[in-house]
Parts: sequence; C-alpha cells; structure tokens
Amino acid sequence: MPLLRILTCVTNAGGVGPGHTALWVDNTVYSFERMLSANGWLVQNFSTYVNNDQNKNRPVIAQTLNSGVTAQTVLDSLRAEADEWFEQYSGSNVCSQRASANLDTGASNGFDPKGYDTPFGVYWHAWNKSYVGSERCVWQVRGSNHDSKAAKLLADYQFNESDCDYSW
Repeated sequence: MPLLRILTCVTNAGGVGPGHTALWVDNTVYSFERMLSANGWLVQNFSTYVNNDQNKNRPVIAQTLNSGVTAQTVLDSLRAEADEWFEQYSGSNVCSQRASANLDTGASNGFDPKGYDTPFGVYWHAWNKSYVGSERCVWQVRGSNHDSKAAKLLADYQFNESDCDYSW
C-alpha cells in the first residue's frame, strides 16, 4: 500500500500569497504547477522537489493520511491525470483543487474538490474529515521574508517556527 501525504507549502515562493498544495506518494511528488505543459502536472522525486530553492525557503507541512483515504486509488488517479497524453483534466486549474479532486477519488467520506481553492482549505479539510494520521513541518532555510512566512505559519496553520524541523 503506498504512503500518501498532502504537502502544503506555506506562502507562495516569494514569501507572500496563499501557498501551494501538492501530493506526495511514496517517493514521488505530484504538483499541479506547470501551466504551460500539456497537462499541468510536475511529477518529481521527493528530495528534488523539497530541496529546490523555492520550497526549501518556505515552511512545508506534510500531512500523512490514514486509511480513510485509499492511497492506491489516489495514486491511480494521479498517474492517469499526469500522463503526458492526458490533456483534458476536468475542473479548475488551481493546485489545491486538482489535489482535492484526486483525493476525492480515494476518500471514504469524499473530499469535496469544488469547495477548496486554497492550500489552507485543503489542509484544514483533511483534518475536519479525520483523514490525517500525523503531520510534520519542515522549514529548511529561514531567510528572506522570514517574518511574513512565520506569521502565516502561525495564523493559518497554528505552527510556531520552533515546531518546524530544519531537514526532512
């Protein structure tokens, strides 16, 4: 059984904004962010993804999902959408809604992909549906726009900076 996690990148890469949602299955990250590609999906090794400059410079929260979400079903859905020939994804082209739509395929009590258009919404909806088994915050490099990132981390996700590890 694959291990499925929601990755919530706190703030946009520049230090402000709503952030980003991606799905992490085993050692692969599925991130809907490539707007000029055939299908929008970036599929990348986890280590490469979290260690790129934009992600290591902002807090990233990993929510490990429990058995309320069938990871294999979500993975099958992600693979179908991320296939380079799959150009007709249905619905929004927002990262958090694409993640929600794929989570909905394997969620025992649904995931309502229509209502969550921010990473904040996806993060809290996973908690509200009792799908989260555990979570972890990592903030590797605490440099530019530090204060705004720390403020958003606390206000939106209830993590203090001291709650975040420096490495995965």
